[in-house]
Amino acid sequence: MVDGREKNGLYDLYEDVIAEMGLSVLSTRLPDSKKFRRDLSEERKSVFRSTIFPMDASLLKGSGIREFSEEISRIIKPQ
Repeated sequence: MVDGREKNGLYDLYEDVIAEMGLSVLSTRLPDSKKFRRDLSEERKSVFRSTIFPMDASLLKGSGIREFSEEISRIIKPQ
């Protein structure tokens, strides 16, 4: 998770140090967002943390989860 209050340069520095160690890191950054903590309630009809149901489009937007899952898919199953 990426904290929006931190500078992107800090994360770039982390990636450089990790690369110098010979390790790889995923390039997708997930923002630290409170919407990841939403649950099903009587007022809300959408479920975000469900592993069974697809995410509501309004919660998916800006989450980076689609990009993250695509990056993982490319690593697991290269074309």
